[in-house]
Amino acid sequence: LASARAYQKPAERGGLATDYITCGSRIEKQGGKVTRDEIVCLINIDDKGTTGEPELEIFTSAGLLTRVRPGIVPAFGCCHYLLSELVGRDISGKELSMRLVDESATLLMSVIHIDYVRRDVAMDHGSDRFSTFQEFNCKPESGKY
Repeated sequence: LASARAYQKPAERGGLATDYITCGSRIEKQGGKVTRDEIVCLINIDDKGTTGEPELEIFTSAGLLTRVRPGIVPAFGCCHYLLSELVGRDISGKELSMRLVDESATLLMSVIHIDYVRRDVAMDHGSDRFSTFQEFNCKPESGKY
Protein backbone atom coordinates (compact mmCIF):
# COMPACT_ATOMS: atom_id res chain seq x y z
CA LEU A 1 0.00 0.00 0.00
CA ALA A 2 2.90 2.38 0.73
CA SER A 3 4.20 1.90 -2.82
CA ALA A 4 0.77 2.63 -4.31
CA ARG A 5 0.41 5.77 -2.18
CA ALA A 6 3.85 7.03 -3.23
CA TYR A 7 2.78 6.51 -6.86
CA GLN A 8 -0.35 8.62 -6.43
CA LYS A 9 1.11 12.13 -6.03
CA PRO A 10 4.84 12.28 -6.63
CA ALA A 11 6.49 15.70 -6.68
CA GLU A 12 7.64 15.13 -10.26
CA ARG A 13 4.00 15.33 -11.45
CA GLY A 14 3.62 18.85 -10.12
CA GLY A 15 0.64 18.05 -7.91
CA LEU A 16 -1.26 15.96 -10.47
CA ALA A 17 -2.69 12.66 -9.26
CA THR A 18 -2.94 11.45 -12.88
CA ASP A 19 -0.66 12.15 -15.84
CA TYR A 20 -1.22 9.32 -18.33
CA ILE A 21 -0.35 9.16 -22.04
CA THR A 22 -1.30 7.02 -25.03
CA CYS A 23 -0.31 7.33 -28.68
CA GLY A 24 -1.21 6.02 -32.11
CA SER A 25 -4.89 6.94 -32.06
CA ARG A 26 -6.75 7.96 -35.22
CA ILE A 27 -10.19 8.79 -36.44
CA GLU A 28 -10.72 7.95 -40.12
CA LYS A 29 -13.75 8.62 -42.29
CA GLN A 30 -14.78 7.53 -45.79
CA GLY A 31 -17.90 8.85 -47.43
CA GLY A 32 -19.03 10.46 -44.18
CA LYS A 33 -18.82 7.16 -42.25
CA VAL A 34 -16.32 6.55 -39.49
CA THR A 35 -14.03 3.70 -40.56
CA ARG A 36 -11.56 3.91 -37.68
CA ASP A 37 -12.21 5.14 -34.15
CA GLU A 38 -10.97 4.75 -30.61
CA ILE A 39 -12.62 3.61 -27.41
CA VAL A 40 -11.06 5.61 -24.58
CA CYS A 41 -11.26 3.64 -21.32
CA LEU A 42 -10.81 5.50 -18.04
CA ILE A 43 -10.38 3.50 -14.85
CA ASN A 44 -10.43 5.06 -11.38
CA ILE A 45 -8.04 3.14 -9.12
CA ASP A 46 -7.83 5.74 -6.36
CA ASP A 47 -7.78 3.83 -3.06
CA LYS A 48 -9.32 6.77 -1.16
CA GLY A 49 -12.60 6.64 -3.09
CA THR A 50 -11.95 9.95 -4.86
CA THR A 51 -14.15 10.80 -7.84
CA GLY A 52 -12.20 11.67 -10.98
CA GLU A 53 -12.91 14.76 -13.08
CA PRO A 54 -10.19 14.41 -15.71
CA GLU A 55 -9.19 16.49 -18.68
CA LEU A 56 -8.12 14.78 -21.90
CA GLU A 57 -5.57 16.65 -23.99
CA ILE A 58 -5.34 15.59 -27.64
CA PHE A 59 -2.16 16.24 -29.62
CA THR A 60 -1.07 15.95 -33.25
CA SER A 61 2.51 16.23 -34.47
CA ALA A 62 1.91 20.01 -34.65
CA GLY A 63 1.11 20.23 -30.92
CA LEU A 64 -2.00 20.53 -28.75
CA LEU A 65 -5.16 20.14 -30.85
CA THR A 66 -7.86 20.35 -28.19
CA ARG A 67 -8.83 19.64 -24.58
CA VAL A 68 -12.03 17.85 -23.60
CA ARG A 69 -13.66 16.96 -20.29
CA PRO A 70 -14.99 13.40 -20.69
CA GLY A 71 -17.06 13.56 -17.49
CA ILE A 72 -16.95 12.18 -13.99
CA VAL A 73 -15.21 8.85 -13.37
CA PRO A 74 -16.75 7.44 -10.17
CA ALA A 75 -14.62 6.09 -7.36
CA PHE A 76 -13.47 2.55 -8.26
CA GLY A 77 -15.38 2.95 -11.53
CA CYS A 78 -14.69 2.68 -15.24
CA CYS A 79 -16.02 4.78 -18.12
CA HIS A 80 -15.76 4.24 -21.87
CA TYR A 81 -16.04 6.86 -24.60
CA LEU A 82 -15.82 6.89 -28.40
CA LEU A 83 -13.16 9.42 -29.28
CA SER A 84 -15.13 10.66 -32.32
CA GLU A 85 -18.03 11.54 -30.00
CA LEU A 86 -15.83 13.07 -27.30
CA VAL A 87 -14.14 15.47 -29.70
CA GLY A 88 -17.35 16.58 -31.40
CA ARG A 89 -15.63 17.81 -34.56
CA ASP A 90 -13.78 16.35 -37.52
CA ILE A 91 -10.16 15.54 -36.68
CA SER A 92 -9.87 12.63 -39.10
CA GLY A 93 -6.64 11.78 -40.84
CA LYS A 94 -4.29 12.78 -38.04
CA GLU A 95 -2.28 10.48 -35.79
CA LEU A 96 -3.05 11.44 -32.21
CA SER A 97 -1.41 11.26 -28.82
CA MET A 98 -3.56 11.75 -25.74
CA ARG A 99 -2.72 12.89 -22.23
CA LEU A 100 -5.12 12.34 -19.32
CA VAL A 101 -4.67 14.60 -16.30
CA ASP A 102 -6.52 14.81 -13.00
CA GLU A 103 -5.57 16.79 -9.91
CA SER A 104 -7.33 14.59 -7.35
CA ALA A 105 -7.99 11.01 -8.47
CA THR A 106 -5.59 8.31 -9.60
CA LEU A 107 -6.80 7.17 -13.02
CA LEU A 108 -5.54 4.82 -15.72
CA MET A 109 -6.26 5.17 -19.43
CA SER A 110 -6.36 2.50 -22.10
CA VAL A 111 -7.28 2.99 -25.74
CA ILE A 112 -8.84 0.36 -27.98
CA HIS A 113 -8.15 1.03 -31.66
CA ILE A 114 -11.12 -0.04 -33.81
CA ASP A 115 -10.78 -0.52 -37.57
CA TYR A 116 -14.28 -1.08 -38.95
CA VAL A 117 -13.02 -1.86 -42.49
CA ARG A 118 -10.59 -4.62 -41.52
CA ARG A 119 -12.80 -5.62 -38.56
CA ASP A 120 -9.75 -5.41 -36.35
CA VAL A 121 -9.01 -4.19 -32.82
CA ALA A 122 -5.81 -3.48 -30.91
CA MET A 123 -5.17 -2.09 -27.44
CA ASP A 124 -2.77 0.48 -26.03
CA HIS A 125 -2.72 0.45 -22.24
CA GLY A 126 -0.95 3.76 -22.00
CA SER A 127 1.78 4.85 -19.66
CA ASP A 128 2.02 6.96 -16.56
CA ARG A 129 4.51 9.71 -17.33
CA PHE A 130 5.97 9.62 -13.81
CA SER A 131 6.69 5.90 -13.59
CA THR A 132 7.94 5.69 -17.18
CA PHE A 133 10.39 8.53 -16.74
CA GLN A 134 11.61 7.04 -13.45
CA GLU A 135 12.65 3.89 -15.31
CA PHE A 136 13.77 5.48 -18.60
CA ASN A 137 14.93 9.05 -18.54
CA CYS A 138 16.89 11.24 -20.90
CA LYS A 139 20.00 11.51 -18.71
CA PRO A 140 22.96 9.87 -20.48
CA GLU A 141 24.78 9.32 -17.18
CA SER A 142 22.03 6.95 -16.00
CA GLY A 143 22.75 4.48 -18.81
CA LYS A 144 18.96 4.01 -19.29
CA TYR A 145 17.56 6.16 -22.07
